[in-house]
Amino acid sequence: MASWLNLSADDGHEFSAYYSESASTPSKGRVVVVQEVFGVNEHIRDVCDRLSQSGYDALAPSLFDRLEPGVQLGYSVEDVDKGRDLRSRLDWNDALNDTLASIS
Repeated sequence: MASWLNLSADDGHEFSAYYSESASTPSKGRVVVVQEVFGVNEHIRDVCDRLSQSGYDALAPSLFDRLEPGVQLGYSVEDVDKGRDLRSRLDWNDALNDTLASIS
């Protein structure tokens, strides 16, 4: 089963994450799926869903939520440009904090 969760980083920032729970109990383990420049779009959600079908819990944090919540881009030239712009403005320490919050 898949759903969107709200998580909090150590600095208090709240962000969303796509979570796909393992199809088997107990799960084989947990995986954090890091988004591409397109955000947690259909492709990243599909990666999580396929991992869960293989027995893993999978979670993809929305790393762009600090800049623009809910980013889900496609693959057009405009979307690629927007994704690159967001990536260039993303602070690596913030992305790391959000990723670490996804582990716990």
